[in-house]
Amino acid sequence: MPNDARLKFQIEGLASESGDVRLDCFLQGLQNFDKAVRRSTALVLGDHGQSAISFRIVDLSHDSPACVTLEGFGAEGTDEGVVQSVLGHLMNSLTQVCAGSLDGIDAGLIEAFKDLAAGVGQKFSFATIRQNYSEVRVDSNFATAIATVETQETESWGSVRGHVERFNSHGKYRNFYLYSKLGETVRCDFSKEMLGLAVAAVEKSVTVTGRLHYRIGHVSPYKCQVHDIDIHEADSELPELEVGVYPHMTGDSTAADYLKEIRDGWD
Repeated sequence: MPNDARLKFQIEGLASESGDVRLDCFLQGLQNFDKAVRRSTALVLGDHGQSAISFRIVDLSHDSPACVTLEGFGAEGTDEGVVQSVLGHLMNSLTQVCAGSLDGIDAGLIEAFKDLAAGVGQKFSFATIRQNYSEVRVDSNFATAIATVETQETESWGSVRGHVERFNSHGKYRNFYLYSKLGETVRCDFSKEMLGLAVAAVEKSVTVTGRLHYRIGHVSPYKCQVHDIDIHEADSELPELEVGVYPHMTGDSTAADYLKEIRDGWD
């Protein structure tokens, strides 16, 4: 019986290795697949709605090609159609990429798809994602479609504000992800010299200034080459204002008497 709450993820190993997939490749593929699912969840439900659904493994193959079946389920009080909406959004976006179009697809989801296709032809032959009778193949054509979008962009100098998460400073890659209140995700690449400032910005609200990269057809940037980071104080750390703009302006006089004195001076 069809089950719209289930997704099957399968990875085919290289022909040179008899189709067997290496353990690290399979685990990395699962992690990238999970990233794509979670991004679709955020887009459908919002960043704070991701906890509304979870996934459990309901089937795991013992033979190559390695295959795992995930079933989504909602938290108590969550509408039954939420899981189907999230998985439907993911499958529609994957299908659109396979058709050679990236129009309107969220930049963060494109990044997740790019990671999903990383290693095609070098570490594994291809991966398939199935929901009932729908199937998407993540292969060299898929990887090419994703790579093409990297050349279709514009740049400008500017600033973007958001909350810093997903910090990374391992190896040659130094970046963090900025999440705006509108739900947009911006990858921020920073230099080695800015490491200290970037570390201080983690889990804080900041304004990042630098060279912004926009994909064709998108009004929000997907990447920023960071020039400066302005860390904002948390609301709890801001000074409290007393009643009135300048409560001690009138001295010992009442506001009415103070205004009367000023008006008398106009005569």
